[in-house]
Amino acid sequence: MLVKFSCEELPMGYSEEEISEIIREFMRENKYFSFQRICSYIFNKASREDRIKKEENTEYRGGIKISYSDEIIVSQLLWEEIRHKRLFINFSKNPYFVQTNEIQFVVKNNG
Repeated sequence: MLVKFSCEELPMGYSEEEISEIIREFMRENKYFSFQRICSYIFNKASREDRIKKEENTEYRGGIKISYSDEIIVSQLLWEEIRHKRLFINFSKNPYFVQTNEIQFVVKNNG
């Protein structure tokens, strides 16, 4: 058994379509969010559903996180949501936003 003590980036076993649906599900439940928050949500869901591609006979003691390539896919899908006017970026700084260094995405209210 191989034991890894560093935090490892691991890919998820979702298709782009599946990630897109997870993003829309998240947007239905949240009015605003950071990039880090939505990535954590998707990765945690993948972990609960055993959809993270782990190496065989490997134990990850240092933790695991979303891979850079999956972050790029999430970024592209968020831009699609922006292009379809379902989401926009709030560039102002909200002092009550937990991650103050991150830009806030806001779900557009169509009502």
